[in-house]
Amino acid sequence: MNRYVVVVDDDIDPADLDQLIWAISTRTDPAEDIELQRRTRGSRLDPMLPAGAAPFNSRAVIDACRPWERLASFPRVAESDPAYLAEVRARWAGVLG
Repeated sequence: MNRYVVVVDDDIDPADLDQLIWAISTRTDPAEDIELQRRTRGSRLDPMLPAGAAPFNSRAVIDACRPWERLASFPRVAESDPAYLAEVRARWAGVLG
């Protein structure tokens, strides 16, 4: 019944909702990177399916990958030094949890 499929690069953890939304927000042009598929196979368990209707639904496939034609020039992801991040976490553990 998956209505939304999001494709991401290998630097994104698809199980991390924050990373997923970040990739969609920074790597997707809605006009170019969202494809709609109509009458795809669904499930009779779908709560959106009217009683007695055939189990079909639509899907949105979202390409949240860096643009292929701009891989070489696409901005790198800004990352902090892991040692510095560990120092900040240790120093502010009481506040950050």
